[in-house]
Amino acid sequence: MTQTHNFADFQVGDFAIFDKRFDADAFAAFSDLSGDANPLHHDAAYAAASEFEKPIVPMHMTMAPMSRIAGMIFPGDPSLYLGHEIRSSLPVFYGDQMTYSAQVIAINPTLRTLTIRVLVCRDADVVLDAEMRVMSRVETWEATANASDHRDLPVGYVLITGATGEIGTALSLAAAHRGCNLLLVDRGAGTKRTALADVLKPVLIKGQQVVHLTADLADADAVTGLCADLVKRGDVAHVIHAASPPLDASLGDLVQVNFAALRDISQAVLPSMLIRQGGQVVNIGTVATERVIAGWENYSAVKAMTTQFVTRFDKSHATFGVRGLNVIAGLVATAYSADVQGDSPAMLPQELADHVMALTLDDHAGQSVMVEWNDQRAGQYGFSTGSIHGGLAPVAAAGVVAEGAAPVASLGGDVADQISNILRNRLRLPADASLAGGGVGITQGWDSLRHIELVLELEGAFNIRYNAQGMEKVMMYDALVTVTKDRVGQAGQGR
Repeated sequence: MTQTHNFADFQVGDFAIFDKRFDADAFAAFSDLSGDANPLHHDAAYAAASEFEKPIVPMHMTMAPMSRIAGMIFPGDPSLYLGHEIRSSLPVFYGDQMTYSAQVIAINPTLRTLTIRVLVCRDADVVLDAEMRVMSRVETWEATANASDHRDLPVGYVLITGATGEIGTALSLAAAHRGCNLLLVDRGAGTKRTALADVLKPVLIKGQQVVHLTADLADADAVTGLCADLVKRGDVAHVIHAASPPLDASLGDLVQVNFAALRDISQAVLPSMLIRQGGQVVNIGTVATERVIAGWENYSAVKAMTTQFVTRFDKSHATFGVRGLNVIAGLVATAYSADVQGDSPAMLPQELADHVMALTLDDHAGQSVMVEWNDQRAGQYGFSTGSIHGGLAPVAAAGVVAEGAAPVASLGGDVADQISNILRNRLRLPADASLAGGGVGITQGWDSLRHIELVLELEGAFNIRYNAQGMEKVMMYDALVTVTKDRVGQAGQGR
């Protein structure tokens, strides 16, 4: 049975996910096809003496399912593979279950091209990271290939710990207002959970899900059980950690709830976030890590430890779209901090919650943000230098230019020189090769298919778009420079 497909139906954010294992038989077929008989890939005795200690799957075998993504899914039948950039970071062993996560990150309707980010994950490890470009040869087609064994991205949930506390309730309400599905962690059924449910009920819309999870985060075994449940669910998109024992709790309890629980939860949800190619682990911190507050020494020390963990989490995973965010909160008008608040100005819980949701869901900010009643600063934890006052600077996801950011060309350097460097690199020409008077069918290696790759790369480099009417004008190098300079000038003027 055939089905009509249209290129226009693809959208940025479309996902396809599937699993794959490689075995010795697969390598035998690959070796016969490729001619690669390297003993590292099949000889156990030889591999035992290597740093890997056992045979590893050739990188090109791990890459092979990218052809399936193009030829069967994005776009399918009329696909024409244009190229890719790829980075292999960890070895793959025979029998490992690999999850392939493919997301459409850019679409050029004029050229009918899709740019697709592919992460190949083994649990919480990314073993291969690729960006591929595929062209659809036609606008509309009758699909004959069957790729039904891939799955779509599951609906995501926002996990909030300490959900029945004053700040946790405010966070739950703010997330509900934004239409998020919620996983709310507390210590069990009771008056506080009932009160939270009553607050949320008028806000929820049809189909919006709220799930209550029971776990006393001061109990390491309970956290282990919670993490096992989260791994099975595989649907956590964001974690917001608001739970904390009382200020006068034992140092052991402060460490367990504030630090150890978040560390374990983060590791449990990391595989699902990597498959989603995005997500945030958010630590609701405190200005007590920046300023001395009498009687808060243990609490401040543990919060500082948690802040360092989340900072490291961000550095380790931001390149894959998974961020760690420390919200260094000023005084909040809650019973928790009433003893030290006195007459000092403080935020309402809902004000803090609104900031957190904007940072998490809108800005995907990462790193650290200090939020107080009269100010917001973003930057590195410590805030001694380089802070940005009066609001957040535009933050871009990997490979995406933030709205309002200057195009690459406006940051310095001559447009023609940048174009020449890109073309020489893409066409593998000598550094002193002249491009003047060259173009499609004239310059070595510059054919019509390579031209599409060049146009896509230039669009990304300069944050511009060549329209359909202008495509015929950029087939020659000199015209390409002129049109690109004009486009860059328009982008710089905000047109």
